[in-house]
Amino acid sequence: MEDRPIGIKILTVLYAIGAGFALIAFIVAIPGIISNSGKLAEAGISRIFLAYTLVAGLGLLFWATAGLIVGERWGWIGLVSQLIYTLATNATTMYNLTQLHEPQSVKTIARTAVELLILVYILTTDVLNFFNFDSDERWVSLGKAAGIAVGIFTLQQVLFWVT
Repeated sequence: MEDRPIGIKILTVLYAIGAGFALIAFIVAIPGIISNSGKLAEAGISRIFLAYTLVAGLGLLFWATAGLIVGERWGWIGLVSQLIYTLATNATTMYNLTQLHEPQSVKTIARTAVELLILVYILTTDVLNFFNFDSDERWVSLGKAAGIAVGIFTLQQVLFWVT
């Protein structure tokens, strides 16, 4: 980890901690989700939508975390995909801002601002050089990451409205 930019070192540690907590939260939440499936259905949330959202979110988080640890290009693509997916999810939440309580709204806005800062940081030359991108590959990989995130998010939205 000696040749890593300091920001990547920090992100690696934070993502690893976050992935660990997310996995624990997922395992702890499963019984509650199963036992409250009736309440979820009353709220208009299907189990298929919820399962897909949890698995997709965790999958992207673990992909980004593994990629940060290893320091490979596929990890950068995973990190960008995870950030774009989360930003799209936050945008959906902020669109429904009137339905949220103020503390939750402030938290969503703050989280979105931090994610945008991380996205800007990982597009810097030092970070892209660390992941061994040349100038042409950067844009192709950014397009791949955006395509993956938009595809996952679009399917999530379809499942929300169809199931």
